[in-house]
Amino acid sequence: QLSSDLLDTSVGNDGKELSGGQGQRVALARALATSQPSFVLLLDEPTASMDALSESSIQLAINEQNEIGATLLISHKLSTLQLADEIHVMDNGQIVQSYTKEEFQQKQQTVDGSNNSTKSDDTTFLSQVLPTLS
Repeated sequence: QLSSDLLDTSVGNDGKELSGGQGQRVALARALATSQPSFVLLLDEPTASMDALSESSIQLAINEQNEIGATLLISHKLSTLQLADEIHVMDNGQIVQSYTKEEFQQKQQTVDGSNNSTKSDDTTFLSQVLPTLS
């Protein structure tokens, strides 16, 4: 739990004293720490450009947020998609395919098995499981 003092810490003029990654982590921490049951939290690629340790910490916080309120995640990363209860694939603003978490994980296991690999990378999995969009 972050104290309000930490959340209100100055980050310089327009946050310019922070690196891009630091600014991203501060913004996510502030959003997650102040969310309430009535909030719908929208996260667009929340773990993009993060190292594995930071990504893991953010994913834990997102899981906690999911118990409080609704979270909409936009992501191309499999590790982030695993946080979702439902996965919807969009093309030109339309939902073209939907999965439950279980269906999505089952499809991933099928692709992993057909590739004779222990775990598919994001590109391989997404290109084989998601529809070809024109």
